[in-house]
Amino acid sequence: MSDDPTNHVDSPAMPPTQPTIETILDRINEVRQGQEEFRTQLKEIDSKLTELRDGQEKIKSELWAIRTGFSRSYGDLLIGQEMHERRISDLEKKVS
Repeated sequence: MSDDPTNHVDSPAMPPTQPTIETILDRINEVRQGQEEFRTQLKEIDSKLTELRDGQEKIKSELWAIRTGFSRSYGDLLIGQEMHERRISDLEKKVS
């Protein structure tokens, strides 16, 4: 009878196999290779970040120059306006 539960016998548990030295060394080498690739990627990222920082500094310098030039131009305009207002005031006094 094939339905008889006593006929069903589990196979004995297999003991876990231990990795060989070669397998362990291969895994260590894979990890080292992965670390090297990771270091290379980090260096590339660091290089790109440095480029970005340099670009930021350049932009900040250019903005400062624009801001300084604008401030000077605005200051010159205010001085010119003041001079013209005085001149108009002087002319109005002469006319009256």
